[in-house]
Amino acid sequence: MFDALARDDWRVAARLVAEDWAALIARDATVIEAVADAMPAEAFDEHPEWIVARSYARHLRLDASVRPLVYADLAPEPDPADSARVAAILWTSRAGGARTGGDLPAALDYVARARAAAAAAGGELEQVLPNLQFQWALSHLLADDAPTAIGLLAEAYAGAEATGNSRTQINASGELAWLFALGGRGVDADAWLARHERLRAEHPDVTAVHVSGAIARSIRAWDRVDLPLADELIGAIRLREAGERIPFLAGGRLMVRSRLDVACTAALLSEFDTVLSALPPHLDAVPFLAQHNRIIRSEALLMRGNAAAAIRMFTEGDHSTGPFAAARRAISYLLVDDAVRAESEASSVIAAETGRLRLVIEAHLVRAALAQRAGDGAGAADELRLALDLARAHTCFMPFSMIPLDELRALTAAVPGAAGAACAAGAIASGRMTAVAATAAATAPRVRPVAPRASAGRGVIGCICAPSFLCVGGSCGRDRTPGRRGATLAHCGGGG
Repeated sequence: MFDALARDDWRVAARLVAEDWAALIARDATVIEAVADAMPAEAFDEHPEWIVARSYARHLRLDASVRPLVYADLAPEPDPADSARVAAILWTSRAGGARTGGDLPAALDYVARARAAAAAAGGELEQVLPNLQFQWALSHLLADDAPTAIGLLAEAYAGAEATGNSRTQINASGELAWLFALGGRGVDADAWLARHERLRAEHPDVTAVHVSGAIARSIRAWDRVDLPLADELIGAIRLREAGERIPFLAGGRLMVRSRLDVACTAALLSEFDTVLSALPPHLDAVPFLAQHNRIIRSEALLMRGNAAAAIRMFTEGDHSTGPFAAARRAISYLLVDDAVRAESEASSVIAAETGRLRLVIEAHLVRAALAQRAGDGAGAADELRLALDLARAHTCFMPFSMIPLDELRALTAAVPGAAGAACAAGAIASGRMTAVAATAAATAPRVRPVAPRASAGRGVIGCICAPSFLCVGGSCGRDRTPGRRGATLAHCGGGG
């Protein structure tokens, strides 16, 4: 390439870049930028895909602390005379600019056009296709279309592996680990996280990677009820380096700190609001981030004992549909002792079979607490075992903190082999973690009809939609000395 550039033969240099794009974008994007800078201005009219290549290479070269959140899309709309390959690249660039700028409808439209062009281009896109698929996935993720996003990420990973694009392998595996961890699918999350960490170790020269894999590690520690480790892991990620994941880091600080010290909640919520206010206009209103915003605020309300306000949050306006809203309502209705509504909402989550295992575990726990309150010991034990089956299989025990401590203790004491739940109760009782705050709800046993118990939660294997839960992390002046951690569920028979 440099030999061709020395001869002022930019066409040969550009051809060589196209033939080995995967390796160059992974290891030395500055070479791509050097070739673009050597091209005369009129060359970009003939080869508009090089406008995109130059912008993307410059974006990667920028230090993370000064890299703008909004991608600098300079691509023109494709001309009818452009090839399908060129059209796919141009539309993808337009989608990236629209997505990071908060115009999600436009981003999804551009993605659809790019995918259609890519299908027409066939093998001509082999070298660059994994990069395009990764970008398409991010738009579908913001639209809360996790099945499509996960499918595209898996395709991007496979294509990157085949072409030697280690950057996209690292990014796609980290994103998949994060999405599966969010939903409590620990088996899948751990498998992708192992790939991600192996690739990071094998390719230390690949820089400017997404932070999603690091966030996934903290969520897995969270689900093992090792909050100090979760805090340590996510605390190692600087907000200014998080890019599009910055709201999740700020939200994660609130999540973990409210469990360790509820007095920090107000300060951390203020930090979270500050981060949201700095986002591009309309970006915080896209489905995925809007859902995330409600997760943060409902957690803060529940930790402070304000379940009634959490109910209002998920029963008004456009926020009242879907399994997540139903799960939040089930927990909140349990806390205000509205047994009929709590039972109905929890059962709807289980019956939905969306693959959001974290929500399914919470729903079974709500039904277990309701059965216990009604004096149905056998029913409570059955529901707790269903929750434990999933929690042990995926090492996902944080949902147990959504039940008031006294009721959780009573449930685990009544069920042989409930070591994982008992350990969660112990972590709460010892002060290492805070559970949801009990409200004025009466918890004494009473007689009431108990609806038939759904069994769908045991074998849920569908696609996980990302906003089921949230990353954890942050600090609030607490001692973060390495090694000073409480016992984790892996040490209490709950590691699965």
